[in-house]
Amino acid sequence: MNKKVRFITLTDILSVLVFVAVIVLLISPIRYSSATLAGVDMFIKNVFPILLPFFFLTRLLMELGTVQKLSKGLTGICQKLFGISGIGVFVYVAGVISGYPTGAKLTGDFYEEGYISSTEAHRMTALVNNSGPMFVIGVVGSGFMLSAKIGVIILISHILGAICNGILYRKYEKKDKGKTSLSLTLPPKPRKSGGEILVDSVLNAWSSIVLVGVYIVLAYLFIEMLLGVTGMQTGIGATMLSGVIEITRGALDISQSVTNKWLATVILTAMITFGGISVHLQALAFLSKCKVKYGFFLLTNITHAFFATAISCVLALLI
Repeated sequence: MNKKVRFITLTDILSVLVFVAVIVLLISPIRYSSATLAGVDMFIKNVFPILLPFFFLTRLLMELGTVQKLSKGLTGICQKLFGISGIGVFVYVAGVISGYPTGAKLTGDFYEEGYISSTEAHRMTALVNNSGPMFVIGVVGSGFMLSAKIGVIILISHILGAICNGILYRKYEKKDKGKTSLSLTLPPKPRKSGGEILVDSVLNAWSSIVLVGVYIVLAYLFIEMLLGVTGMQTGIGATMLSGVIEITRGALDISQSVTNKWLATVILTAMITFGGISVHLQALAFLSKCKVKYGFFLLTNITHAFFATAISCVLALLI
């Protein structure tokens, strides 16, 4: 009697990795609690003050219907350039102003409320997943590289790269059952009182910011674990590992280890635009509502990083 062969699944691999992480954490709890506190400190000081009010205000505008009304006049140009409705402009601008993962969150919210189709959500994913000026210019440029000019160059490259990326995916099609991209009408919604709108906006903002914070703290913890297991504490290997997982720590390491400003600017542009695994997980937590798979999301990040890096290679010559 033939026995059915069982192959190792992703769940099996994740189970083993989580088990190993628990063991490592138990062996050196003090060391890894310090890494966790570093993640909490970074989140509280640099992310929480920016994203929480922005999450609340953008949700409030959505609940009031302001965004939907203002976006109607922009649908024509957005459809020609990016194949999306005017709502995409608001999501893009909001993402550029406040940074990761605002664009992904708003895309998920508008899809969940029925204002955009899955096809539009996929196209918007290529356009709206951006870092913000407070991080790029304030933290990376002025803080890490001691040059606001470098931060501006990175941000311009990043923004222009997103526009190129949005144009690249403007013809992408996703088969939606019962929905056609760019032809959705605003669904009838029950009227809410002012108090209900405020409460819903607060709860939505709070649950979203907590999710982002947990991912950032876990990223710091796993970076420290991987560095400990691999023995890489310094050098280019440790720097790239940090950047692939969490861009803030990776950007700091690049600023300290790469002395050539042109090269550092180009590497930072690629790293910030790609986002890192922590940013990817944050974005996918919201984009999963739109049926966006990680393979597609990863592809759009790679092409975005390609465009932004190519642009920064030219602009960084101005340093």
